[in-house]
Amino acid sequence: MPRSLHAQLAARSDAAGLSLNQYIVETLTRTLDGVAGGDPVVREAAPPRSLRLALFANAIVVALAAATCVVLLVVALR
Repeated sequence: MPRSLHAQLAARSDAAGLSLNQYIVETLTRTLDGVAGGDPVVREAAPPRSLRLALFANAIVVALAAATCVVLLVVALR
């Protein structure tokens, strides 16, 4: 596959929120089914893995901070 074609397909798949393979398969399917000019259905993309990891790390930090606050309150009350 020419690099320029790959780059165009990759850009369109990103804009559609699909993987490159999903975009190519859906585009080919629509073309073979006779749907003229129809772009594949745009799906909401899953959040990136880095965002999921950041949210998980944030949850751990908040839980540790809450536990520390509880311990300090118990110590202060004694």
